[in-house]
Order: sequence, then structure tokens, then C-alpha cells
Amino acid sequence: MFRSFIVFTFMICAGVVRADGVTVAVAANLLPTAQNLAAAHGGDIRIAHGSTGRLYAQIRAGAPFDIFLAADVARPARLEDEGFTAARRTYALGRLVLVATDEILDGDLPQTLIGRRLAIADAALAPYGLAAEQALAQLGVDLAKTTLITGDSIGQVAGFAATGNVDAAMIALSLLPQVLEQRAMAHHNISDALHDPIRQDAVLLLRGAKSNAARSFWDWLQTPAATAILEAAGYTVPAP
Repeated sequence: MFRSFIVFTFMICAGVVRADGVTVAVAANLLPTAQNLAAAHGGDIRIAHGSTGRLYAQIRAGAPFDIFLAADVARPARLEDEGFTAARRTYALGRLVLVATDEILDGDLPQTLIGRRLAIADAALAPYGLAAEQALAQLGVDLAKTTLITGDSIGQVAGFAATGNVDAAMIALSLLPQVLEQRAMAHHNISDALHDPIRQDAVLLLRGAKSNAARSFWDWLQTPAATAILEAAGYTVPAP
């Protein structure tokens, strides 16, 4: 199951990307939720996933995506400034959760993480990684005293946790059910006050602006049906 969180699907081969479908690039934290959104909307919605930083680079290199659902505001804003977009808006606010073995969360957290294998996303590629660094610092955790393991995306970090390769991990709340399906772990929701807001922006790319199907999905993402799916996954959805 978690292979889908680790392997980035870059769909550019002939016959996969067709004019009548919609190709949506989604940040790794959103993958299960994006699959639910696509199923609820119906139609030919294809999903490519990876870290926000890598998806941004792929778009600039000409990846045939119609819509980009990022995990930050910075990369969508850059794409807008660089002339790659037709529209941009904030679609969700993300949440962090610490998953760990029972003995780690049952004790004094900074001390119980000393020497433990702790996974977070690469802050340079994944906004959830930067938020994790900020939250852990506020909690008094000295990362230099842990065995720190970084993943290219928050989905890869969730995979580390689910397969037992780490003792603790900072993951997106939206990925918690997938982790707990594979491994019994304790978890602690991280207060939003411990890190900068994880504002997640979406952009309608120029390629998508030319597609009725892509515009339809873009508009549908603001409907109550889409909002309910996002909120059920643990996101906060700002008012339009």
C-alpha cells in the first residue's frame, strides 16, 4: 500500500495523458484525499504525486499537469510570478501529528527521543518538513541528539513509520489512518501554535485553463462536497 506514497508517478508517456482527461499533481500529504476527491468527482482524473518542491520543478520543466495542489503557498506563488498559471487560491490548511512507539510518548518527550530514529520530511522540499522542524524546536527536541532520517516527501516519511523503519515520525494528519492500518503506534496531534501555518495553495496551470474537464474539476474543488472530503481527512478549509 505504501509503495504509492514512496514512488512518484510522473505520467508523461503517450497514450497515458489524453486531451479528454485531467492530470492533477498533488503534494504527498494529499494523496489519499486526492484519490477520494477524484472518485467523488468522477471522470478521467489522473494523479501524479511527490514532494511540493519536486512537483514544482517538474512543472517548470514542462510536465503535462493541468492542476497543482501544493503543500505550501511559496511554490504556487512562484509559478504564478513565472507565468505558468491561470488562477491560484488556498484550498486547505494542513495539520501535523507525531507518531511514535508508546514508550516515547508516555515519557518526557525531549528525553525519550534522544538516540531514537526520528523521521521528518526534507524541509527544503516539503513544507511539512519545515513545520516539523519548527514544532520539534518548540517542544524542546534537539535533533542533533536523535538519529534523524529525512524523506523527500511527507508520504515517504509516513512509509518509514508504517513499515517500522523508525521509532517516531512527524507526518501529516491526513496520512495517519494509512500508517495505523499497517502499524500500531501512539500518536499526538501537534498544536498549530508550534509552527507556521501550513497553508496549501492550488493553481490552475495554463494547460488546464484550456481544458473544460480541468476547469470543471477546478471549480468543483470549491463545492461543499469537496470541502467535506478535505475536512474529513483532517484539513481546515478556508472560506472562499
